[in-house]
Amino acid sequence: MKMTAWAVLAGLLMCQPLWADEQSQLLFGHDDRQAVSVTRTPWQAIAQIETAGENLCSGVLIAPQWVLSAGHCFVDAHHGQDPAINVQFAGARSQFYRPDHLYFPRELINGLKGDGDGFVISAEASPHDVALIHLTKPVAHIAPLPLWRGSSEQLAALLKQDKVSQAGYPADHLDTLLAHQGCQVDKVNADGTLAHRCDTLPGDSGSPLLLEEGGVWWVVGVQSSAPDASERQEADNLAVAVPSVARQLQRWMGG
Repeated sequence: MKMTAWAVLAGLLMCQPLWADEQSQLLFGHDDRQAVSVTRTPWQAIAQIETAGENLCSGVLIAPQWVLSAGHCFVDAHHGQDPAINVQFAGARSQFYRPDHLYFPRELINGLKGDGDGFVISAEASPHDVALIHLTKPVAHIAPLPLWRGSSEQLAALLKQDKVSQAGYPADHLDTLLAHQGCQVDKVNADGTLAHRCDTLPGDSGSPLLLEEGGVWWVVGVQSSAPDASERQEADNLAVAVPSVARQLQRWMGG
């Protein structure tokens, strides 16, 4: 199966349009996304990230100076780094935060193959498609969302009965936070990825998959890639499961 990461399909080039027929092919037959209140948890912690190459991706605040996103968003066509330069949050769109450090697994680089304006992510690289951005100053007045602390097995058991929500800034609504609430994770794969049916478009790479448990919103996954439009009905989107990368994220954060 050809998995096309949103590199300019979700690390979206700001000058590139998304046509209506492309959009309809990339969703699951029906658009279940809705605008949500950016003054409320968990939506206020969702980020829109701009790179030096003028790409746009989504992310989520997980600590006062740390933003989680997808690694392929910050790789250019020559496999060099396309660094983040601006971060805005849904709960404070008028404020710009400057990154000073960017981390993503080196294992990701060799698994990216150019495909037109985007990338195809190999099966071996898919579990490594995460990035962590450090900001020069803490984000005020927005509560970070915690990373899921349980095991992959515990998460898989919960997701058999509970649905997730996903939210980001897709290409057709770059200034509006859209969420697909109550979408299905079909499988927690052995390689550390989640196969899910949340409606995502270019611009949503790096957006969180969120699970409400015990009154707390947990980040359980990071949107990574989607199948080619011709395979939409036969294949799910892929996200990286937090348990599979939790230790690496903690190392980057110095924990």
